Amino acid sequence: MNYSEAQLEIINTIDGNIGVIASAGSGKTTVLTKRIENMVKNHSIAPQDILAVTFSKKAKENIYRHFTDTLLPLRHRSLLHVGGTVRYFQVPLV
Repeated sequence: MNYSEAQLEIINTIDGNIGVIASAGSGKTTVLTKRIENMVKNHSIAPQDILAVTFSKKAKENIYRHFTDTLLPLRHRSLLHVGGTVRYFQVPLV
């Protein structure tokens, strides 16, 4: 996949938090997945130290599936927690 300059900036930003706001079908989930993959593979950041929050259940499932299928060995899968959707985090706060 060819990434735009803005997408590459997100993928290669390691320090700090990021927020990605873009239209449907623009590659948000792919970019976030690649950023997390970069953090784990190239910067030795443990999966359990990463929290990914998405807007949709579908995006959450896609991110989780990518990591369980391609990145994490079976013994490390329990360490990955894709936090869920924004609504998942809103409910306990109300």
